[in-house]
Amino acid sequence: MNKLKVIYLFLLIILVLLSILFSFTKGFVSYIDEKGNVIYVTEYLSSGSDDNIVVFGGLIFIIPFFIRIFRIKRNINLIESLIFTLFWVLELLFMIFGIELSNLYLTIIFGKNFIFLLWLLVFLILLLIILYNLILMAFISSKTNISKTGG
Repeated sequence: MNKLKVIYLFLLIILVLLSILFSFTKGFVSYIDEKGNVIYVTEYLSSGSDDNIVVFGGLIFIIPFFIRIFRIKRNINLIESLIFTLFWVLELLFMIFGIELSNLYLTIIFGKNFIFLLWLLVFLILLLIILYNLILMAFISSKTNISKTGG
């Protein structure tokens, strides 16, 4: 469990840093025109460039990062896991409903936005870590309950 705490903490700060670094990229790709030119959402005069703010929303994970810093010697508990899950779901909803004109696939493949690719991978890996932790806590809890009941 010690390695898990360190990996979790490390990935949280990586996610926050990637959220900041994304603002220095060209952002999301909207489409590829008939000449093969990559058209970024920032080229729209309307709200298209607002799509780029979605990844910057990853800064909310600074809160779970500081919670983990203050609890560094303790294991990730249920409350901490639930707080992270809440922020994760909020960011996911922000992505689902906040992205209007962007194409995530084109952003990674044709826009070659590896910052976003890393951000997405870290975002998903963090969820897997928390799910693993929750399953582990449930397993340990059920094992403790079984031993108390004599089963």
